[in-house]
Amino acid sequence: PTTLDVNLNAGIVSFQGMMDESTALPKDGPTWVFHKSDGTYYGTTYGATPKNLFNAGDYKAKLSMGAAEVEVAFAVVAGETKDMVVLLGSGMARVNATYSQGGESVPDGTAVELYKAAGISGEKKWITTDYGNNKVFQAPAGEYVIVVKLNLAEAEVPVKIIAGQEVPVAVNLNAG
Repeated sequence: PTTLDVNLNAGIVSFQGMMDESTALPKDGPTWVFHKSDGTYYGTTYGATPKNLFNAGDYKAKLSMGAAEVEVAFAVVAGETKDMVVLLGSGMARVNATYSQGGESVPDGTAVELYKAAGISGEKKWITTDYGNNKVFQAPAGEYVIVVKLNLAEAEVPVKIIAGQEVPVAVNLNAG
């Protein structure tokens, strides 16, 4: 019998995605995109704690979930295992809308939009739209505006998203 020794010239990197220093990301939802240091695409994995085998070299990992993303550089040494904790710096806003204060919830077809709060220019920057009620938006910590639209009724509510926390947002359409 012939034996063949193969050297993969590779190492293992175990990643752990965190919303902040003490809050783990949910198991489902995070996406990890890897590039070599020269920008060449290397691969994509999913989940909060992927474990990957890489050829030795320098890489960048982009962790994203919802509108939040962060990129980190790392090096792989052949034959070594490395643990990396990556902080996304994100939080969540859970939006619940009603027709009136304490009234009935809006139906599934209601548009719920997330905007970055207006800066010096005075214009809000649109980030994403979802439909329905009890919607959760994941975004980097910061100041935002939630806009809820149903037919011709519209309401805006400012919200501060805090890293590692879920902020409840009640929106009253003041409509009937």
